Amino acid sequence: MNALWAARIPETSLAAASSLRLRPVEFCTVADQVWLRGSEPFEQIQAALAALPGAQLFMVSADGLIVPAGARVPTGRLPARPWVALSNGISVTAPTSALPGTLPKKVPLRLIRTENIRESNLLVATCETWRDFALSISTVRLRPLKFALSSSHAVIWGRPVPAIAGVQYVEDRGLAVPSGFALHPLSDPEILRPLLQLSEGDLALFREDGQWDVIVGGLFVSATRSAVRQSFAATPVENDAT
Repeated sequence: MNALWAARIPETSLAAASSLRLRPVEFCTVADQVWLRGSEPFEQIQAALAALPGAQLFMVSADGLIVPAGARVPTGRLPARPWVALSNGISVTAPTSALPGTLPKKVPLRLIRTENIRESNLLVATCETWRDFALSISTVRLRPLKFALSSSHAVIWGRPVPAIAGVQYVEDRGLAVPSGFALHPLSDPEILRPLLQLSEGDLALFREDGQWDVIVGGLFVSATRSAVRQSFAATPVENDAT
């Protein structure tokens, strides 16, 4: 790869870098640091790189020298390590950071039914159902959506939600509850987000039993046909017949 830029991030930020997996980006690991490099013009990717926690950005010369962004003097070279395409090293999944989720005992959180029914803006469907829909619908219908995959389910976020089989949710500032339910005794996202240790862009997906999954924001990608194809190529999908 003829790299034009590079970035160094803590190893703990690698999951957030999954948002770049559909771009021409490679990575390697040195100790507890991860290096990223790419051939895309720096101006086109700078904002996405700067959003990675702890990112240090560099320009790369033709002979592999690195210059901190905004500076003129090289400070070193790109690591002489094997580099791997980010799309091969990170798969789009919907892992859980803590299952089951727990809150301090003084805050027994549960779901209750409510008559205040709001419009759904998130859907959990089987992977196959989402794939078949996404590859058959117009790009205009896909444009407002983003998605993340687990081995058996797809989480589709945006409005209007696809008219396909699945469980509909109402998401508010990163907290998603099944349609027709509300959190009790606390429901204010501004109070609950710190308790759930959610970062910007993360999603807490509550189930009817009151437990939840946390999906890291960087795992969501824009819903395009090419993104769907690449995600399914990178993520093994279990048989959804069960």
